Amino acid sequence: MAMTAVTSTLSGTTVDPAKLDTHPDVELKTVKGGCCSAVDYYVLNQTFAIVRHADRLDHTEEWVSYPGREAFPNDTPLTPEGFTHARQVGDLMFKQEPPFKMIIASPYLRCAQTASCIAQKLNVPVHFDLDLGEVFDDISMMGDCRGKQQHRPPDVLEGELKGDFPDVEYIRDHHGKIKVEGKLQRFPEPFEGARMRYCFKVQRLIQQATKELSSIVIVTHGDAVASVVGMLKESWIIKNIPYTSYVIGSRHVRIMKSGAKERLPEEPVYSHPEQWTLVLDPGLVHVDCRKEDLAKAHQVHEKEMVEMEKKQKTIKTVYTLAPHQRRHVATSLGEMDASKKEHKHLMKKASTTTFAAENRIACHPDHHVRVKRTASGSALVKEPNSPASPRGPPKTSHSAPP
Repeated sequence: MAMTAVTSTLSGTTVDPAKLDTHPDVELKTVKGGCCSAVDYYVLNQTFAIVRHADRLDHTEEWVSYPGREAFPNDTPLTPEGFTHARQVGDLMFKQEPPFKMIIASPYLRCAQTASCIAQKLNVPVHFDLDLGEVFDDISMMGDCRGKQQHRPPDVLEGELKGDFPDVEYIRDHHGKIKVEGKLQRFPEPFEGARMRYCFKVQRLIQQATKELSSIVIVTHGDAVASVVGMLKESWIIKNIPYTSYVIGSRHVRIMKSGAKERLPEEPVYSHPEQWTLVLDPGLVHVDCRKEDLAKAHQVHEKEMVEMEKKQKTIKTVYTLAPHQRRHVATSLGEMDASKKEHKHLMKKASTTTFAAENRIACHPDHHVRVKRTASGSALVKEPNSPASPRGPPKTSHSAPP
């Protein structure tokens, strides 16, 4: 396993076709155009997975006696059960095709440990990025965190990881220390700003992976998973994302025309959501915003329901960003150094999807569907104070055109 970051196969605009001809995840496809014409393109078979971290220790009684509690009150490790769940997700990711080449993770310990469990199964390096970190506000964090890093610094993080993961490679800086990309957010971070941070960062990571002709796993926090799925499925409102829930997106993306010397310009990841085939963790709960709005309208205007049902297929609720939400989203994009094109695209998507209506993913265990996996990797879902029930197989969804 390499000790340094993967070097870009497509670092510039010029591409060596020989590399594309021999790459296992690239194929030459004929795409029909207008007037009975056809063009041959090099097409990358690409997959990305976004995974929520596993079960956290600070939601158990053992947290009270945990040695690092006072030094890092907002950087909990996993529970023993969480390690098991994370390794089971690693088993699942190992079965995916094309194979993943790298894991990018939030540097918070619960994500670092989850990513490391998956890395052991995939035999790929882990790269940490604070832009994927927890929402930096007084809901996710305890105390006044203004200007104070809440995750472990690189040397301390390595000390926590090396005992359990001696064979996992981590991307390092020129001093040989574990490298953490990204920057500390302003406290308190507006929730809308955090959600746009997640969406923008994931877009950048997928675009970079496309340049590398590779597939990646992203390990992060619940609100990040909800934000990205909401961008890809514009009518969904995410209600619940249990620990280790995942979404796997697959697509065939054009890299370059046959016979050309320059690659095609990269497109925003969310421009054409219909290109993605999504495989959803069976524990991930969502509702269609149109159905939910019709149900609310039924309670308030029962007499009008008959007419509304006739129009059900044509009704599409558009959530408009409030002025303060637009400011927060714009500020987040500015701090992430988004280009004018990226800013325009993401602001438009945020205004025409359920972005403004998304619920926050709760972290307290009483608000969670608790998930227990069997030794075979299948899962049981247990609601608080309710018996366990089969979680079922993964769900596949093809995004509808925007």
